Amino acid sequence: NGSSVALQRSGLSVGFLGDGVNDCAALRAADVGVSVDTGLDVAKAAADVILVDKSLMTLQTSVRAGRKVFANVIKYIKMAASSNWGNMFSVLGASLFLPFVPMLPLQVVAGNLIYDFAQLSIPTDNVPSWHLSSPLQWDIGAIARFVLLLGPVSSIFDFLTFYLAYWQWGGREDPSVFRTAWFVEGILSQLFIVFVLRTAVPESAPNRVIPIPPADSYQRGEISSRSLISGHSTPTSVVTAAGEPTPPRHAFFLLSPFASMRAWLLRGSSNRERGGPSVTLVVVTVLMGMISVTLTQIPVVGDELQFVKLPVQYWPWLLTIIVLYCALTAGLMHTVLPKLLKFRRRSDFTTRRRGFRGNDDKKSAIKILVADKLN
Repeated sequence: NGSSVALQRSGLSVGFLGDGVNDCAALRAADVGVSVDTGLDVAKAAADVILVDKSLMTLQTSVRAGRKVFANVIKYIKMAASSNWGNMFSVLGASLFLPFVPMLPLQVVAGNLIYDFAQLSIPTDNVPSWHLSSPLQWDIGAIARFVLLLGPVSSIFDFLTFYLAYWQWGGREDPSVFRTAWFVEGILSQLFIVFVLRTAVPESAPNRVIPIPPADSYQRGEISSRSLISGHSTPTSVVTAAGEPTPPRHAFFLLSPFASMRAWLLRGSSNRERGGPSVTLVVVTVLMGMISVTLTQIPVVGDELQFVKLPVQYWPWLLTIIVLYCALTAGLMHTVLPKLLKFRRRSDFTTRRRGFRGNDDKKSAIKILVADKLN
């Protein structure tokens, strides 16, 4: 009990494993008290967790599952809040200058239904291993800064679409052209920006580390808890011994969603470990994008929602919009956002070689301790 209190006072989180009467005080004092199903009732009552199986791997699985759920919850909040914030700017700006309603209520409902259905796949998304190495914390201030910075970015491209749809594509004479152009652009940009926003640095990352470790840390099985990866196939910069980052050697980080998709297609089973998008997320997002386009171009459904067929020159512009929007958002996420969130850079990005004896020794010691307790 005294050792647990001393460790807690030093700022450490303490877990204690016990099954007898003498362990009750320590189980209560520890941050996490663990007992076994064959232990005494008083020990199980004092514990926070009761192991049914004779293995600590149950705890590891539970902790990793909880951290994955929390990471995906934060991911969803960022996506939904930033998307709604940007849409609010676009609607207010369009309403000030247009002589008609920028989008009909039924069209808004259809767009929200498509987007919300696509977001149902986020809980199945993969989480990179460095998200699971240390617990993340709720930071509403950091989430608010994330939303305030990246939310209005979509409005920039919305306003460009407004201008072209109104003056170039006939939206001035037929409001349905304007509404259809904005509906497709807004839905597709919201759907595919998911592959960018999902790679954002967690605000409560351990020690506020920017995830740009040396290139050799990208080898499978060589990532330590202090060496973080952002899920990209190539690092953007390296921190020098003086603690200052070197300039990026290329601009590949601007194409993070496409690098993520390439990793998903080529890496196979290792994609999950690297935090690439899940199969469900990719399939549902692409499917909802196809539905949003088809919805506006099929006469039967389009007439009911007052959509019209868009001109041919709209589609190259739409592709350009999505690429530029993803690239600009990725650039802001990996340049401006870390400074805005005041991440502390660290120069000791150490990597762990496969078969490192230190961890093996610790695992062996834990196994001996658990076997002794269970016996």
